[in-house]
Parts: sequence; C-alpha cells; structure tokens
Amino acid sequence: MPRLIAPNKLFKLSILSAAALFATYSFVSQPVGAFSHGPPPSYTGAPGEGVCTACHTSYALNSGPGKVVIDLPANYTPGQSVPVAVTTVHPDGFLYGFELTALDATGAQAGTITLTDAAHTQLRTGTVGGNSRSYIEHTYDGAFPVEFNQRKWTFTWVAPQTDAGPVTFYAAGNGANGDGESTGDYIYTSQKIVACTTSNPSSQSFTASAGSGTLSLTSACSWAATTLDSWITIPSNTGGTGNGTVTFSVDANLSTSPRSGAITVGGLRVPILQGAQFNDVPQTHQFYTEIGKLSARGVTIGCGGGNYCPDQVVSREQMAAFIIKALGQSNPPAPAQPRFLDVPSSSLYYAFIDRMAVLGITSGCGGGNYCPGDPVSREQMAAFIIRALGEPNPPTPQQPRFKDVPPSNSFYNFIDRMGALGITSGCGGGNYCPSASVTRGQMAAFLVRAFSL
Repeated sequence: MPRLIAPNKLFKLSILSAAALFATYSFVSQPVGAFSHGPPPSYTGAPGEGVCTACHTSYALNSGPGKVVIDLPANYTPGQSVPVAVTTVHPDGFLYGFELTALDATGAQAGTITLTDAAHTQLRTGTVGGNSRSYIEHTYDGAFPVEFNQRKWTFTWVAPQTDAGPVTFYAAGNGANGDGESTGDYIYTSQKIVACTTSNPSSQSFTASAGSGTLSLTSACSWAATTLDSWITIPSNTGGTGNGTVTFSVDANLSTSPRSGAITVGGLRVPILQGAQFNDVPQTHQFYTEIGKLSARGVTIGCGGGNYCPDQVVSREQMAAFIIKALGQSNPPAPAQPRFLDVPSSSLYYAFIDRMAVLGITSGCGGGNYCPGDPVSREQMAAFIIRALGEPNPPTPQQPRFKDVPPSNSFYNFIDRMGALGITSGCGGGNYCPSASVTRGQMAAFLVRAFSL
C-alpha cells in the first residue's frame, strides 16, 4: 500500500526499472512536476549489462509473481517496420517502468527503435564494451498504469536492411509500490528472439531411440540448414529462399544422460534435444515417449542409478520440481526466509516449493505447512497443472465429464479442464480416479501434454 506523504514534505521517490532509476521527482508544496527521467542505459540484463536488484534489495531478480512481456512478430523482413509492445505485469503494483534494447548475435545494435508515443516513451544511448547501444524506456508520465496491475508501452522497430540473423530483444521492467523506498519493488527481465527465418517448432525433443523430425520454415531470406552435431543428420543440399521444410534424423542415444544439439537455419539456432536411456524404461513401456521427452527437456534426471522409477508415487515436493522445471525455470530463486513451516531452507526442493507459492499454484496443505512428503493425488495434480498453465479459476462445466467426479468435488473444475485441454482422458471406464496417487510415469505424460514438451 503506498504511503501518503504531505504536500509540503520534501522527499525523493525513486522508481527503478531493471536495476536503474525509473523516475525522480520532488514534492515541494506543489503538484508533481514534469521533471523526470527513466533508468540509465544498459540495465536490460543483456550481455554485458546490469540489472536493478543492486538498488532494489528486497527481492531477487524475477522472484515475484509478475513478468515482462515483449510482443512482436516471430520473424522480420529486412527493412520492415515492426510494431512492438512491452508490458510490465505485477499484481497490485502502483507504478511501472521498463527499458529495452535489440541486439544481433554479436551483441551489436540491430535495427532502429523509433518512438510512436513520445509522451510515455523516450530513447537513450549507452555504451557497453566500447560499443554504442540504443535503448527505449518509459518517461515520467509513462510510469503510471492505465490498466489495473500492469502497464503497456508501444513503439516501432525498423528491421536491419539486410538479413542480420536472429535479433534478441532484451527488456527489464519494474513493479513498484511507490512508497519512496527502494525496498518492496520487483525487477523482472525477459528476452524474445526474432529472425528473418523462423522455425516451427522452435525446438524439438526426442526419446533415446533413433528418430526423425521436420522443421517448417517461414522466411523472407535465403537460408541453408546445417548442424555441427554428429548424431544429427541433414541432407547436404537442404536450403532455399523463402518458406521451406527441413527434414532430419537423430541417432539413438545409448547413454543414461540426455544430450542436446542444434540445427542452424539462416543464422537461427533450433535446439534438438534427446532424452536419456533409462534402464527401467524399455521402449515397450506405456510412457516411454513421454519419459524420454521429459528427460530431453531437463525436467527430470531420473531417480538415480540410470533409472527413472516410473511406477514410484510422486510426492508433493517432487511435484513442485516437476512443474517449475516444466515451466522452464530450472533454477528458481531461493527465498531468504522459509514460506512453509515444514519446508526448511535445507530441503532439496526449498526453492521449487516456494516458487509454486509465488506463482499462485499452491497455498500449501493448511496450518502454514506444505506437506512435502505426502503423495500427490490425481485430483490435486489437476489443480497444480491447470494453475501452472495460468488458469486459477477454470470454467465450471454444465455436466460432469467423468462418472466419479461430481460437481461437489472441490477439484471438479480443474479435472474437467484437464479433460477439455486433452491432458487426460481419465483412468478408464468413464472415470478419472481422483483420489488415486500419481506415478512418475503418469506424471511424465501429464507434463508433456500440458506444457507441449
């Protein structure tokens, strides 16, 4: 809650974006003046740059429930004017700010950023490693929200006149409480890559078995597909101009460790990921494909000794690690103080469980506890996954989807949503088996379907 300050009280209000000063102004027996400035250059989190947590000391970078979203098309045509939007999201925030830059693979400035809203955005120039970089950021007026819990800024990016390969947009944002202190504010960073050539999918995962894949390309430039990985094979004459397709194959992975490689297309790097060969998961296993893809994405390393333990029941603490890693957060920030009474900082799952709470996926099991060692039931798992997908309140169906899940079940909406999204078809016979425990094999299938791994 922002503090109220008397009009005749002299003070400075510092709002920082990406570890930098967002706006500074004074109240001296008069309304807020027009004097303002955004953060200094070079605080977007791009290579060689800083972030704002040195100034905002309360929370670790990206540890809050908000985010920074960069919206622009997935690919560009040389010389094209591309509309861009940056949104800083932070629940119950009071003031907002951002800073963004666009760089090529060498770290050099890529394209030109132009203003479309001079009242709320401004351009600045900085130097990193002796090289000049351009930035766009908010103005004083641009720090205030026009939408509840978020602030959005728009501008234009003019793409390079020739194919510059992948261009990475780096943005940092701040959700501030506006109380005049540098504590209590959150700093977020984000990246988005655009290129003259884009691929669908943007990455591909495989089981340990030999296999093949296809990449569909959207391109406004000429391209050629290559790889430096001996286990990935591409026909030598693969290339062209404009849209196209790349077909490739992968050798079997005989190791109990996953491996990663890439295909480069027109300067775009497309990760190719392959899972480990687990001793206890033969190719005939019901969840062989899902377990392999889970391993390829780094969501699991197994249960030890080259095994996955597919029939072992998943505990609540293991579920936290599964879900947070499936969201792409392999190393979530560790909180300074324990959130739950039964999850000490010495727990292997400490940071993952806290992150589940920060993201609103769980509030624990009651009494200030999380119950980390308890098994996860299929109904609980439904709530965890649907909330992780960003749906804290899924719609209520008119008719029950499963015979054994009546509307009186507290997980009714979540379970139905799992079915609606194709994540589950139940346990057979028109039932869902809500109270049954989830095995590690089943968990792999749920995660791969839910998060498109």
